[in-house]
Amino acid sequence: MSVRVALLGNSFARLAQLPALRWARENGGPHEVVALAGHDLEKARATADEWAIPTVTDDWTSLFGADAAHFDLVIVSTPTHLHAPMVRAALESGAAVLCEKPFAMGGDEARELTALARGRLALIDHQTRWSPWRRAFKAAVSEGVVGTPWAGRAQMRVASVPRLGAPMTWWYDEARGGGILGALGSHVLDGVVDQFGRRFAEVTARLSTMIQERPGEGGAAVPVTADEEAWLHCVMDDGLPLTVETSIVAFGCERDAGQGNLLELRGSDGTLRLEGETHLVFIPHGEAAREFAVEPLPTCDEYGMGSSGMFPRCLPTYLRDVLAAVDAGRTALEGAATFASAVHVMDVMDAARTSHREGRQVTVGGSHVG
Repeated sequence: MSVRVALLGNSFARLAQLPALRWARENGGPHEVVALAGHDLEKARATADEWAIPTVTDDWTSLFGADAAHFDLVIVSTPTHLHAPMVRAALESGAAVLCEKPFAMGGDEARELTALARGRLALIDHQTRWSPWRRAFKAAVSEGVVGTPWAGRAQMRVASVPRLGAPMTWWYDEARGGGILGALGSHVLDGVVDQFGRRFAEVTARLSTMIQERPGEGGAAVPVTADEEAWLHCVMDDGLPLTVETSIVAFGCERDAGQGNLLELRGSDGTLRLEGETHLVFIPHGEAAREFAVEPLPTCDEYGMGSSGMFPRCLPTYLRDVLAAVDAGRTALEGAATFASAVHVMDVMDAARTSHREGRQVTVGGSHVG
């Protein structure tokens, strides 16, 4: 059997998903990409021609309905405000779904989609769970290497000079799901739940926008409404204090020991640190750091990708395993982020926004993790 795949979205698909899917097909993930939808038809047709995708459209709704072709897996990678209608249509068509994060505009919408997906393979593209370094960090935490945990940190900070003058897009529009809390913060929050093995109980947050206006259509200045940096002080369900920092304007972060990304758990026996997605060390109190031996992933160039960084590097092996699960008719994939688990992440982000708006600590809404 070859899994029939439809891609909704043409940006991340062109740069990373299609090369990753090619690798997956060659390494145990049988499939064929049979449809592509993009908002710019000319660009979508160019991608379809390059990758021999038979159906291409700028109207994603035409891919679904009583007379539409059947898909086994629909991959949704569009602006956040489009996720819910696309996910609904895919689920109602009978397909499994892999959706980019954040997969909803808030906790209530996330619960609605989770209920609709019950009994189905419905996953979030938190591909960093497939990072060998993060899996090693998770194992070390579960083995109690730090002793009694004292406090933790999770950071994901990047910067790009071209972004400073970038025009107004959905990325900077809160109404369309833009903002760094959702774009990178959702990855960090999911990583805390997965790799630290804890859920969030309370959040105090500060969200910041540094560039207040960006050029819109015609060049006129448009107010930026989405956050560019988020700082969260959190209390976990076992009382552990943990800080989360994520930023898209973190210039100079490459000088940090974590190269912009950092996981850290401090405890009675020492400190466990994942630095820059390349070095995992344990530092016993008063002793030299001990580095873990971790088999690295291939580089983006080796994967043949047009992008770089941790996210695309983790994608090929994740997609291979997703495709294998779809091919086998499974409704779960061990270790993957599900719609049900993502509800908790949405609740944390809702709590963070409330905290920022009202200037107080907020209790995170309860939800079941599947």
